[in-house]
Amino acid sequence: MNKLHLLLAAALCPFALSVSAQDTNMVKTDIGVFEARPDLVIIKGFNQVGSINVGTEEMSVRYKETTEAGSRKKLYGLAIAINGNPLPRERIYVDYSEIDSLINGLDYLIKINDDVTSLRRR
Repeated sequence: MNKLHLLLAAALCPFALSVSAQDTNMVKTDIGVFEARPDLVIIKGFNQVGSINVGTEEMSVRYKETTEAGSRKKLYGLAIAINGNPLPRERIYVDYSEIDSLINGLDYLIKINDDVTSLRRR
């Protein structure tokens, strides 16, 4: 799990200050769509995975389980929270089906070197 923490920190820290510029009214995850339905009673469960400090900010990662009370349908994912910046606490949800792609993308970013482009680095 330490590898997951480092990967998430490396990929998401640049977004910590730009999160407020996103359209927060638009739900983009399966969990978000599921929880936005006003006709359901939703039960949300969280379990802490870990956290990491990067500069003055803290990023915490939690497992997330969302259950619809009537049908007992469950959705799983991650809740990634960024704390410590001047903005209010920001939370990002990642659907279970997207976790492998996220980790693979972060692995790629960690391995990037000067060969990734023909342009000079400044």
